[in-house]
Amino acid sequence: MNWDAVREHQAGIVCYQHLGVLNRTAGRCEPATVDAVRARPEVYLAPFRWLAEEHFSGRLWVSGLARFLRYVELIERLQVKELGNGSLSLEGLDSADWSEEHLGGLTVYVDTTRRPEIIWRQHPLQVQHNGPDETGRYSITIPQRPMERIW
Repeated sequence: MNWDAVREHQAGIVCYQHLGVLNRTAGRCEPATVDAVRARPEVYLAPFRWLAEEHFSGRLWVSGLARFLRYVELIERLQVKELGNGSLSLEGLDSADWSEEHLGGLTVYVDTTRRPEIIWRQHPLQVQHNGPDETGRYSITIPQRPMERIW
């Protein structure tokens, strides 16, 4: 996997890991048991530890599939409209099954001469103001509930 290209293109990837087979040698499957993984954690857990490190350092967003698909739907349905005062209104998510928690992670480029708010359902949301990214542009992000650390 070329993770630099994923970052560069701001792409999304769904990775599926079947945990039933740990290793396949000469046509024989070695089952993935706790004892087998514990015998060589440096091999079998290294990819998961790398993903966790990338996520918690802020270089890669790692989430469960349901959260990722909800975010994709958010991006596809959402309309961001600029209000006269530089604030931004989020529209297109009128259904009751969209809560403020589902908006977490949304990042929008903004004009740095103002301190804009994001308005949703007629009230301002908490936002994080971000410095310039690799394009030199500033943005604001609706904070996302962090996932629990398990490693």
